[in-house]
Amino acid sequence: MDIKTKLNIEDKCFFMQENKVVTDNVTNIKVFINRGGGLKNETNIIYVVGASHSEIREENIFPSKEELLKSL
Repeated sequence: MDIKTKLNIEDKCFFMQENKVVTDNVTNIKVFINRGGGLKNETNIIYVVGASHSEIREENIFPSKEELLKSL
């Protein structure tokens, strides 16, 4: 099984927090693989960012401010 992440450790990232765009660096990446129904596995990727160790789901974190704004 290959797992590809949107970002790598130490990458700069952008996400929303309290309706504001926040930028920080990825410090850790958590990967959870759950056995789903049938033959498919469900993969959840969580990025841990900054000194606050905030946890952001992969669908809510972006490599650029432009990509974050496009997603809104």
